[in-house]
Amino acid sequence: MILESITLENFRSAENEHIRFDSGVNLLYGNNAEGKTNVLEAIYFFARGRSFRTARESDLVRYGADGCGIGSAFTRRGEKETLEYRYLGGMRRRTKNGVKITAREALGVFCAVLFCPDH
Repeated sequence: MILESITLENFRSAENEHIRFDSGVNLLYGNNAEGKTNVLEAIYFFARGRSFRTARESDLVRYGADGCGIGSAFTRRGEKETLEYRYLGGMRRRTKNGVKITAREALGVFCAVLFCPDH
């Protein structure tokens, strides 16, 4: 599985970001409070269907915004796939390759492992 890109819209501190990844090793670096952990949180969200930082999805929404969205593009088993998640007004919407899916159907589509000091 190769993560190709991730898009953040009003997700945590990111207003509108599109990040492309290399097929090799990728390194996120920067000063404190620049959004590195937000990117990791979005990636983890696709793998587990929830945040590792909060139980409330409303906490994922950037301050002052009505909702948020995250999207990912990746290659799995040689096939290009996408996952998207939208949260607006307490309503959730998940899609895989543009087709609406349930949270349960999203589990296992994208795999990731998280190591963090809190664990």
